[in-house]
Amino acid sequence: MKRVTAGERLFYLVRDEALDASERAHANWSNLATLFNQVGSDANYSNYVKGAIAVHIVRKLLRYWETEKKNCADESLYVRKVTAFIKQDVFFGLSEGLVNGLARAVVQAESASFRPINSSVKENVLREKVNLRCYLCNRALEKDACNKHASHLTLEHLWPTSIGGDSIDNNLLPACKYCQEVTKDTASWEWLNIHNLVLPSQPSEEALIAVPNKVRFARHYLEAITLADEQKISLKQAFRAIGPMRKILGHNATGSPVTFFDLQTTWEMS
Repeated sequence: MKRVTAGERLFYLVRDEALDASERAHANWSNLATLFNQVGSDANYSNYVKGAIAVHIVRKLLRYWETEKKNCADESLYVRKVTAFIKQDVFFGLSEGLVNGLARAVVQAESASFRPINSSVKENVLREKVNLRCYLCNRALEKDACNKHASHLTLEHLWPTSIGGDSIDNNLLPACKYCQEVTKDTASWEWLNIHNLVLPSQPSEEALIAVPNKVRFARHYLEAITLADEQKISLKQAFRAIGPMRKILGHNATGSPVTFFDLQTTWEMS
C-alpha cells in the first residue's frame, strides 16, 4: 500500500517490522498464525490479532509522547527520549537502527496529529467530485447544509488525525456526519471488535441488517486495504475504487457459520 500519512508509516513499521524483529517473534508468530487462522477459519484472522496488537502499541507510543513532549524543551532530544521509552517499556531486543527509526516515526506522527484542514486542502478535495456523496453510504452531501441536516458535509481523515493522520488531500474524503460518527478515530480495520460476530450459516436478511455499523465499516476497510496492497495505491484511491457499502450485506456461502471475513460490503465481492 502507498502510505501517505505519518500515522500509517508508524503503524506499518510496528506491525511489519518491529513485531517480527523482537527477539524470537518471527518464529512465535508463525506458530500462532497457524492456530489463529484455523480458529478464525480465515487466513486474515492472524493478521487481525497482529494488527490489534500493533494498534495498541501505536496508541501507547503516541500517548506517551503527547505527554512527555511538553516536558522536553530541546527538540534535539525528542528522538532520544522516545528511544529510551521504547527500550524500557515497549520492545526488547530490537536493533538500534530499528528503535531509532521507530522513535523518529513516533515524533513525526505526533507532530502530524490534530492539525486543522486548511482552506486550500478542503477546496482541492471538494473539487475532485462534481456531485458530492459520502464515500461510505453514498448519501448526497451539500456544502451549505447545517450540521443538524443529514446532508451536512464533513471531510473524513481516512487515517485518523488523532493517530498521525495528516490533514492532506490524499487522506481526506467527503463523508456524512452519521458515517463519520461510526468511523471516528478508527485506525485500520483491526481497531474494531470483529471476533464476536458469528451468524448462522444461512443468516436471514434481518440478521444481516442488524450487523453493527462499525463491523460493516471494518469489513469495507479490509476490502480497501486488500486492494491498496495488491495495486500499491493509497487508501483513498482504494476506497474510491471499491465504492460505497451495500445497504444490505452479502456473505459467502461456505456451509459453516458466517463470520466477519465472510461478509460482503460491495457487489464486486459477490
